[in-house]
Amino acid sequence: MLNFYNKLPDFYPVGASQRASCRVPTGPTYRSFVLNYSANGVAGTKALFTSDIEEVVVKVNGTPRIEISGEDLVMLNDYYGIEFVAGQLVVPLSREWLRTIEGEENLAWGTKNVSNIFIEVKFAAGANNPALSADAWVTPESRDLGLIVEIHNFSYEAAGAGKKEIADLPKENGAIVALHTKNSDITATEVKINKIPFVEGDTDLASYQTSLKRIAKRAPVTGYVHIDAFVNNRIDDAWPVKGAQEFRVNPTVSAAGSLPMIMETLNNPLPASSAN
Repeated sequence: MLNFYNKLPDFYPVGASQRASCRVPTGPTYRSFVLNYSANGVAGTKALFTSDIEEVVVKVNGTPRIEISGEDLVMLNDYYGIEFVAGQLVVPLSREWLRTIEGEENLAWGTKNVSNIFIEVKFAAGANNPALSADAWVTPESRDLGLIVEIHNFSYEAAGAGKKEIADLPKENGAIVALHTKNSDITATEVKINKIPFVEGDTDLASYQTSLKRIAKRAPVTGYVHIDAFVNNRIDDAWPVKGAQEFRVNPTVSAAGSLPMIMETLNNPLPASSAN
């Protein structure tokens, strides 16, 4: 399969407190987007991506399929072992770490049945003379958008110490790939689908995170609890929640605080050859 590294069209408007937008050309198949960022002439560090980029959104036919902060995108890159290079932050589409070529290739974003794709980047008020562009790894193959990994963020609060039951995460945007919850006070967690415990509440979290390193070659990030359905790097291992009667994520915390959560799901959002 041929792969090319292409420059994407310019973002506009680029500035502090602005939401910059880039229209991605349709036609080829996209493997990843690369955001090139500098502030006042300094190539973006992890700290700058965290402080200056409030949100990255990728919309397909007007619907957000990726919604993530700069800080959490840095976390995902670290977690999946995507090497950080100053000034660049990757938006992964295909998953090069999956075990089979078919599994990896199936997740690249075809655009044959897509009317439009936009990348939007929201800058923080404190962004100092920001400069932004984007590149993409593409293949010339013209194919429909099929299975993709969507990324969405949700915010919850724990009013006090104890078990927090989260029962309203969406179930209709595909199967679970991974959950990443930012909270240093989580002492236990469980994930249940139709009352079946995919992760039990008495699981040793430290041991579980270590297993992700050993088996999946992940790099768990301090301050986050990662739950990973793809621990064996197989696309068929996604946890089915579409149509499930019950889907619960129940973290136990030692103190009150926020529970921001990133949810990655495996979804097929568009019918074949029906751009709209």
